[in-house]
Amino acid sequence: MSVLLGCAHTATVRALKPSRFAIIENPRQFLGSSADASLHVAGLLAKRLDTLNKYLVDVKRQYEGHDHLGMVDEVLETLMHRPPRATPR
Repeated sequence: MSVLLGCAHTATVRALKPSRFAIIENPRQFLGSSADASLHVAGLLAKRLDTLNKYLVDVKRQYEGHDHLGMVDEVLETLMHRPPRATPR
């Protein structure tokens, strides 16, 4: 996500068994040249977004009528209609 959003990474990874990794020096260029990699990343992000949306809708349903969670509507609206940020080249 950090590559696509042009921001610092926020995740840490810990391997549970010996692993091998590839270091991609220019990840934006790599994603631009690899449809398979881009499709895989798009699928992962779609799953995360779908999970987040389902969670927020469930929270909204559970707390319907409670004023202190009215912000859930704002969060859902923002997720659905936020204009894309300019991405670095």
